Formats: sequence, structure tokens, C-alpha cells
Amino acid sequence: MSKCSKLPPTLTVDGSLLFGGFDIPVIIFNMKRVLIKITGIVQGVGFRPKVFNLAKKYNLSGFVLNNSAGVEMEVEGRYVEEFIGELKNNPPDVSKIESFKVEEIGFADDKEFLIKESEETGSRQNISPDLSICPDCERELFDPKDRRFRYPFINCYNCGPRFTIIKAMPYDRKNTTMIDFEMCPKCEAEYKDFSNRRFHAEPIACANCGPKLELVDSNGRVVAGDPIAKTVQHILSGKIVAIKGLGGFQLTCDAINSKAIKTLRDRKNRPTKPLALMVRDLKVASKYMKLKKGSTLSLEGRTLLGKEAPIVLLSKRKSEISDLVAPNQQDLGVMLPYTPLHKLIFEKLEIPLVMTSGNLSGQPIITDNKEALEKLAKVADYFLVNNRGIYSGYDDSVAKVVNEEVQLIRMGRGYAPKKITFSSDLPPMLAIGGDLKNSFALACGSEVYMSQYLGDLQGFDNLKRFEETVCLYQNLFKIKPKYVIHDLHPGYFSTKWATKQGVKTIAVGHHESHIASVIAEHQIEGEVIGIVFDGLGYGEDGKLWGGEFFAGDLNGFERVGHFDCFALPGGDLAAKEPWRVAVSLLIKAGVSEQKIKVLFSYKDFGSIKKLIELKINSPLTSSVGRIFDAVAAILGFEGPVTFEGEAAMFVDFLARGSNPRTRGLDPLRSQNFYPYVFKDRTINLDKMFVQIVIDLELGVKKEIIAAKFQNTIIMIILSQAVKIAAKYQINTVALSGGVFQNSFILSESVKKLRAKGLKVYYNKEVPINDGGLALGQVALSRQSSL
Repeated sequence: MSKCSKLPPTLTVDGSLLFGGFDIPVIIFNMKRVLIKITGIVQGVGFRPKVFNLAKKYNLSGFVLNNSAGVEMEVEGRYVEEFIGELKNNPPDVSKIESFKVEEIGFADDKEFLIKESEETGSRQNISPDLSICPDCERELFDPKDRRFRYPFINCYNCGPRFTIIKAMPYDRKNTTMIDFEMCPKCEAEYKDFSNRRFHAEPIACANCGPKLELVDSNGRVVAGDPIAKTVQHILSGKIVAIKGLGGFQLTCDAINSKAIKTLRDRKNRPTKPLALMVRDLKVASKYMKLKKGSTLSLEGRTLLGKEAPIVLLSKRKSEISDLVAPNQQDLGVMLPYTPLHKLIFEKLEIPLVMTSGNLSGQPIITDNKEALEKLAKVADYFLVNNRGIYSGYDDSVAKVVNEEVQLIRMGRGYAPKKITFSSDLPPMLAIGGDLKNSFALACGSEVYMSQYLGDLQGFDNLKRFEETVCLYQNLFKIKPKYVIHDLHPGYFSTKWATKQGVKTIAVGHHESHIASVIAEHQIEGEVIGIVFDGLGYGEDGKLWGGEFFAGDLNGFERVGHFDCFALPGGDLAAKEPWRVAVSLLIKAGVSEQKIKVLFSYKDFGSIKKLIELKINSPLTSSVGRIFDAVAAILGFEGPVTFEGEAAMFVDFLARGSNPRTRGLDPLRSQNFYPYVFKDRTINLDKMFVQIVIDLELGVKKEIIAAKFQNTIIMIILSQAVKIAAKYQINTVALSGGVFQNSFILSESVKKLRAKGLKVYYNKEVPINDGGLALGQVALSRQSSL
């Protein structure tokens, strides 16, 4: 015994100590067994292997499994607390723990730790979005010795497709589009090996058993040779290629080749809307874009490199990139390769490529090979297709950096579904947002699930995709709505759809929903000053609002200020032809007909004047978005508007100007903003429009006029917020609405409001445009539905 005792004892799974090979029972007083339930993004992210290996490290017995609520485990042994601490503090990289519940239970005397089959419990759990390729997979992708060398569908539990391939929960291969691919022996061995990075990585595949690429022409004929090499060859020769990606097809061409870009725009019927770019890496991005420099990697750079890998809006440098990529824009939307296929395409490419959604103008992104060949045959010259199914279409997300924080503009790949937790219980409800930039929210209990961007609802294909995605979310998250929440506008497609669902409907205000979305996102307590500037939204008085000031909370808002209403001659046509709005506002301001005709000599002034005077098809609005349109028209934007916000972006383009100091005009100096009048809760801009015309006559540069106009909007925000704060004793401001996508107006407003001692919040994690409406609709409907 003395010889054996010199050897270190080993703890066995049953709590005994093994001395030199002799099993001698010893009572261990801190032995325990616990039940642990974890929810959040915990499936398909390597959670079970992590648990298994930690249990092995601490010599614990028990089991772990996936169920429809998340991950559940029972662990038994001496070092349970150490196990719990490490799991909490060092979970899998791409996981997101929302709740971690521990309950001590009776001993089971297990002899080992197992990973058990998944269980269906009828509960809900969050689902991981698709993730960009991880460093380990990228290294293997370019390693000639690796068996997945140059395999364009390489993935592991840290990266690759997730939500786009899920048909049902729990997240197991049989419930994904990967069910069509039987694993080869090597992949199956990795799939079952708890020590492998591909343990239960559901999209696991290799060249022997997984999806395959094929390059075909617009007639569907297979192109011989290496599909990737041929794709690059055709792009460099000026051709347009449709590439099937994670969430759908992307249309790509050489971003330096103006002829190719013009062809793409003509074929897709997308005259001026900015096109996104993809570049090989940050080094190439820095060549073409102004990435902020510092001792550490800039926030823009970190966002580009993040696992979400969104399109990031960046200021462009002067370069050979064609002006047709984003006409009249100072910013370009740039992303880095986020799939192994993209990495292979860019392996030897240092030029930027256009990488835009594969669809026809105004229609949803295409996900199916056959549909792509049918609908895009006259757009793309070649199609790089694969046979991995996409169950739910995704557009690329769009983000930008404002006030040194990431702000999401479009929520898609990498970010959705997005779970938001409320502090109070909600009945099962579906909030369907608005008609433009649609995104819906499904809610029950304390959980709200925001959908990906679905585009505009007008048109059969768009509505069909909306309905399919709603159905998918209801099935995945096991929520059958008792209420459908919709916008107040009676003419919206979404409103009409809501009334046909056979459940109780609740109508909520458009602009109140914008403010409520900020309150819900930031969990603001107490009353706020809500400032909402956007295009158009139906108001409670039947007018089209869009320049609003509110005071209140989720129990009710008071409209305490707004811009003076003006006519929109031609109704919806005025949003397409901004000169109509300009004429309306100039007439209202008392500018002479002669001066107006000089500005718009090529237009039918008389007809517009008559529409306004007779109040024919000329609804009234307080929209700041339309005021931007009017200023754009006065400063030379001829139109027509081909995408929402185009005219407003033209004003911002001018304001930034060729002189970087132009935009730096101090908004607080009276000579740097235009006069306006506030009376009876109404902001009147008549004097501003009179002075803009005078400035033009005096030869003031349009860049200066645009900058002064934007400063005027900032001054109105500042002065009104301060007045409302004093009157209502509220010190919190919430900003929302599409106009605040203007980074200068948002950042300057936030800075100056905070300098006055006010707390300022705005949408960051959900879009500040109509893409965030659904969250606000849920928040406003809590009281109505209870």
C-alpha cells in the first residue's frame, strides 16, 4: 500500500479516489448533481461539444441535449461549480446566452457523460442567423493538405448557413435543406466526434458528399471548366454573373467597368439606386474607402470583419470605381467576402466587384435555381449555381457607424431573426410593420422575434414571400397570433392583409410606433420627447404626417409640435416628382410665380397651381422627407425619384460638397441656418424658402444652401426639444424615422441635445426607418391587447 500511495490519486466519476490502481471509496462532501437549462442562440454553434469537453475536463457525469427550448443538461460530480463558471464565462464564440438556469437535483449515479438525441418539448428558442466563414475554415479552404481544400461549402459549428436552411426545430440536419445530402464516412465520423469542430455541425459536407457548383449560361447550358475560374474570367471580360449565395442570388460585375454597370442597371431597371460592392480584404477596402485610422482597428473595419459581415456604408476616395456605382453619393456600401465561395472568387482579385441582390427591380431576392434562370435570363449572362437549398431568402444587412456606434439600416443576413426581450408578458401577436422596407415581429410572453428585411409589400411576389416568412416564423417559434397589429393607414397592403386573417386586429399610429421602437429597444423608463422625421405616415387627423414632436410614453403620446402642412399636388406622384412639392412650398411661402417659373421653366406650373387651389388630389402633409425633396428640386434635382430617399440623399451629397469644410458650418451661428417661425405648435418654413430663392439669385453656392438647410433642421430639433423639455419636465429624447438615416443630422442633433443636458436615444439594433416599425407596434399594443 505504501508503494501505491506515492502515486497521485485520480477522481473517478462515482466520487471514489483511485490510488495506484486500487479503487478505494472516499466520501466527497461537495458532490452534487444539477439540472441546467440554457436559452438563446445555443444550437448550431458548438454548445454541446463545449459542454461535453468541459464535463470531461472536470470529470463530471451526466448528459446534454438540444430541445426546442435550447440546451438542457444534467451534470454530476465534485467540480460542478467550476464547470458552471467556465461555461458561463467562456461559452462558444458565436453563441448568445439569454438565460442560464441551474437547479440542484438528486444523484443519478451516471458512469459517463453523454450527448443525447434532441427532444421536442414544444418550447421556443432563438435561432442563429447565418454566419460568415470563420478563420479556421478559411485556413483549411486554402490549405492544399486539407481534404476540404478549395471546397466552396466548407463550414463548421462556428460559421456557415443556419437560418436560411432551417425548415423546423430543433436544429438538426433532418430539419434542414441538408437532408438531401447523405454524409460520407469521413464527414459522418467528424459529425459524431465530440472533439471535432464539426461535431453536429448540421451543414457539414465535403466535395465527396456535399453541394456542388455549376456554371451555366443564360440558356441553362453548362459551361465547361472550373466554375470559379470561369466566373472570374467572365466578370473581368465585362459580363454579368448571377451567383447563388447564402440567402439568395447576387448579381455581380466589375465595379470599374462603367459599360458593364450600365448594362446591369438597364437590364435590371435600376437607374440610380446605389449598388453594393465587395472587396477582397481591408487592405483593398482602404484603397477605395476612407476607413478611420487609429492605434486599433477602426469600428468600421471591425464591423466589416465581424461574424455578421454586413454591408458597411463608407466615405469613398477618388478612385477608378465607376461613378455609376452610386451616382450623386459620397458613401459606398462595401462588404468583405463572407462565404468560402466569395473567398475563392476573390483569391486573386484586387478590384472591387458590384455585388447586389439578385432580383428584378422591386421584387424579392431569388433563391431557387430554376426561378433565377427564368427571371434573370435577360439580366445575367452566366449563373454560378449550386444544389444546396435555401429555405428562407435573406438580403445582405446594411450598417454604418454613427457617433462611434454601429447602427443597423437594413436587418438581414447575420442579424435576423433578432430576439428582443420585454419586461412584461405579451399575448401571442403578430405586428406587420408598414408597406415599405417591411419587417414584421412575432411576439409571445416576454419574447419578440424581429424578421429579416422583406422589402416593399406591393406586388404578388413580395406579398407571397411575406406570407411564407410569417408562416415559417410561426412554425419555428411556435406562436399562433391572437392579434395582428397593423399601421393606421387604411390604404396599406399590410392593413388590408391584416383584416383578412380572421383574428382581432389593432391599428396603431405610424409615428407613435417609431418612437415606441426606440423605447422598446433601449427599455426606456418614463416619458420621452419623441421626434419623428420621415417620408409619409398616416396621422390620427387623416393627414399625412412626417415632421412630428411628441411627449409621453407607451401609455399615450401627445402631439406637441409639427411642421406646417402643405399640399402634395398629384398625391403619390409628388413623391416621385419632387418639383411638384417644391412648387407647392414656394407658392405657400409667397414666392412670385415668375421666380418659380424661372426655377422650373421646363414644368407645367399652371396645372400644379390649379391642383393646389382647387384642392384636387393634393393631400396635406407635414413631412420633413418631402421638404428635403423640395429643397433637392430647387437645387437642381430633376428626378424622377427612382428609389426612396434619393432626393434627400442628393441634398446631403451637396451639403458635404467638394470642400470638406462646407458641411462644418456651425449650426448654432445664425448666418449658417435659415429663418423659421414657431407658432401654435407649428413650425413654418416660409421664410426659409424665400431666403433659399434669394440665395440662389445672389449666386450662393448650392453646397452652402444645402448645408444651411440641413443646419436649419438641426436647429429646429434642438430648439423644440429644449422648449418641450422645459414645458413638460422631460429630459429624455427619442429620435426615429427615415430622415435620421442622414448621419450628419443624426450625429449633430445627438451631440447638441446632449450638450443641453438631455438624454438622447435612437434606433441602433433595429432600423431607424420603417424596418423598425413592427417592434414599436408590439410595444404600443401591449395595453390594448391585455
